[in-house]
Amino acid sequence: MNLLHEIAFNSMRFPQRVAATNTTESMTYRQLWSASDLLATRLDELLGTQDLTPIVVYGHKSPMMLVCFLACAKSGRAYVPTDVSVPDQRVLNIIDQVGPRIVLSTVAWEGGKAALVSQAPAPHLVGRDELDTLLDLALRGGQVPTYPVQRQVSGDDLFYLIFTSGSTGEPKGVMVTADCVDAFYPWALSLATAQSQQTSPFTFLNQAPFSFDLSVYELTMSLASGGTLFCLTADHLAHMRQLFDALARSSVDVWVSTPSFATMCLADRSFDATLLPRLRTFIFCGESLPNQTAAKLLVRFPAARVVNSYGPTESTVAVSAVEITAEMAAATQPLPVGYPRPGTRIDILERGASTSTAVSSTGLVGEVLITGDTVAKGYWGRDDLTAEVFSAAGIDVRKAPEVADGAMCHDTERSGLIPALAAATASVRSYRTGDRGWFDESGMLHYLGRIDSQVKMDGYRIELCEIQSQLERLSYVRAACVVPVMRNGIVSRLAAAIELDGDIALLGDTELAAKLHVKEDLRLVLPHYMVPRTIAFIDEMPMTPNGKADCKRLSARFK
Repeated sequence: MNLLHEIAFNSMRFPQRVAATNTTESMTYRQLWSASDLLATRLDELLGTQDLTPIVVYGHKSPMMLVCFLACAKSGRAYVPTDVSVPDQRVLNIIDQVGPRIVLSTVAWEGGKAALVSQAPAPHLVGRDELDTLLDLALRGGQVPTYPVQRQVSGDDLFYLIFTSGSTGEPKGVMVTADCVDAFYPWALSLATAQSQQTSPFTFLNQAPFSFDLSVYELTMSLASGGTLFCLTADHLAHMRQLFDALARSSVDVWVSTPSFATMCLADRSFDATLLPRLRTFIFCGESLPNQTAAKLLVRFPAARVVNSYGPTESTVAVSAVEITAEMAAATQPLPVGYPRPGTRIDILERGASTSTAVSSTGLVGEVLITGDTVAKGYWGRDDLTAEVFSAAGIDVRKAPEVADGAMCHDTERSGLIPALAAATASVRSYRTGDRGWFDESGMLHYLGRIDSQVKMDGYRIELCEIQSQLERLSYVRAACVVPVMRNGIVSRLAAAIELDGDIALLGDTELAAKLHVKEDLRLVLPHYMVPRTIAFIDEMPMTPNGKADCKRLSARFK
């Protein structure tokens, strides 16, 4: 299947259907396709047809961003999404790494405009005024010349570059190909529409900024299916009343977000099926889904399914998923992240093992290794980092004779487990994720956090995610974040920031008594050295622009 072909087909089949909206701006499929044809032509005029350097796109949650993404892909160029929530210096760092001759800005960007002059050579900034002129031509309804389909990205061409945080402090550009995207979106769409009898088009919620790869979930599902992408902007997210007003108008069928965002919404008692009567599927990715969050969603949205999924940016958004039932939410802690998708093999590496000696024995805890048709090509301009974690699998999965125990995927048609490699269709790459995980007896993957989330204190090795998981299991905790407090380069103590699900008075007569209550509950399930020495109650868990709990920001308060 081909995403660009699907969007082209939808522009002919549903020309007047709204493709994307953020409540203040909307765009139909015909307008989206025509405007991106015009912009692709303009890119060729500015660059010629031979310069296929990726193009940086700057802005925030507008339909015009989608025009820019499509124009880049149509003209054979990868797009590099950057968001207004990202500091200018980081955006300029990305521009410096990519070295584009053109930057597309869908918003006024005076600070960036001035700073771009210092780049060598300085890229040409195509601003909102010029983009609006092209859009006006598309909106007039006249005949727009069709852009040549043979120039679009395909196969192993880069579809997009998304920059993630690097351990060195410098962002890393993950190179995702057209093949990766085309392998990912049909599976993603099957998660969203499974068991649905709905014949009308779906509306998909867009919570994450386009610079965060979680947004690729809803963006590809929506455009491929002829649905509508409903974008929540920074203004919506900054004010709860505006957020809930927007949700009430959204008619959302499929909710895609980080678990932290849903947990925040659940703090308001009006967040239920009355607010979103059409909602039928929640899809979560990007961080661990707390049991309490899943359980509350199933109660407040009895007609909706809750799908938990897992995957790093380097393997195109997500590679495993499972529907969470009420029974699972009550009995399994932490929640599983599901069965590998067809075309993906997941192995668990023992400490010190190489990719060539991958093992996936049931119950073995180790590093998650992903091999499959959605694994990216590596990091842009960083052959050293690419060599550390990416490798050519050296196999054609169509001919793979066997699969290691536990490397399984779920086949909904057969209602059973099949070897993951049997379903794939091409030679593939492998990626060492740096995540810890294990397979249970049914072949489901369980995610246990980052390998580098382990700290050593007083001679003990401690998994911070394990403490956080136990905190979030407490009935009175809505969200929690555990951080190490450093002194002279070593961990001196552990600290926990807790957002309560109720009044602090329920835990004790004073704040001190409430903190002692939490510690006593933790001592029932954790050894003494894992119980945080410092506890702080906070009104609301701070979140990053991507919708994840901002533990780095919280750690500053404990220094």
